[in-house]
Amino acid sequence: MNDEKNTKRFNAAHEVYERIVSALQSGIVIWKKPWVDGTIPMNVVTKRAYKGFNTFVLNMLCIERGYATGRFLTFEQCNRLGGKVRKGEKAAKVFWHDLVHPAKRDESGVVLKDAAGTVVRDTDKVIFVDRHYSVFNIAQCEGLPSEFFVTTKFDTKPIASAERIVHEYKDGPIISHGGGVAYYSPIRDTVCLPDIENFKSSEGYYGTLFHELVHSTGASSRLARDMTGTFGTSPYAFEELVAEIGSSILCNECGLLPYVEDAAAYCDSWLKCFVDGTIKKKQMLSAFSKAWAAVKFIKRRC
Repeated sequence: MNDEKNTKRFNAAHEVYERIVSALQSGIVIWKKPWVDGTIPMNVVTKRAYKGFNTFVLNMLCIERGYATGRFLTFEQCNRLGGKVRKGEKAAKVFWHDLVHPAKRDESGVVLKDAAGTVVRDTDKVIFVDRHYSVFNIAQCEGLPSEFFVTTKFDTKPIASAERIVHEYKDGPIISHGGGVAYYSPIRDTVCLPDIENFKSSEGYYGTLFHELVHSTGASSRLARDMTGTFGTSPYAFEELVAEIGSSILCNECGLLPYVEDAAAYCDSWLKCFVDGTIKKKQMLSAFSKAWAAVKFIKRRC
């Protein structure tokens, strides 16, 4: 792990906040990932998944740059594998908190050193230090082993009843396939999601597609819902709840069971964004009402 020495104090939380705000301002609404590749960003060499802030940072990077996979590695790891980072590629920062013993100082504040010139550490004290190092997505590299780029494909097929609903959406958003992320961009009025064969099931694919299509009904040119909420706010959480309910209704409409492997935990995480951590009956009824309006809007006949 290559620790980059900071020339100035680096605020990891601020870095993540800025990246989230930037994504939201560009019109990207983040959604869960019931598909194969990139579910959790990981180091492709150690096979360890990144956690906490790093998950957000690297997911945002994949969305911003259109990477099809959440596989990353350091510059040194790339070189050791016989590959190289392409010229001009920018790294992403991965953060972690390190526990260290501070240096001992004398009464005048001078750092103490032993006879060999090594700094003497105060083993009775421990402090947290923010550290970071740089990683690159494998899409930024060349010459890496081919197996790093292999993704599992499933025999997931389109379902006629679900496709019928998609095609009934008159003057809906552009639907773009490819990459390793799913989101709706209000600015571009585009739904982006991975190819269907990257999903573990047809339910997962259509549940995700319907979720994003419900988001799209909130555009100002359609049902004009409040889409201005930023990550972690009640309006943002409410819109996610509307999209999740609408997706479930549409899945039921075409005879599919909604993808529920992590839906409960996912919804709960958004509901915690409400003022007191719970959702009121009035809010739930409002969410159902708006979700039903979105469903009816999508299912209009041409």
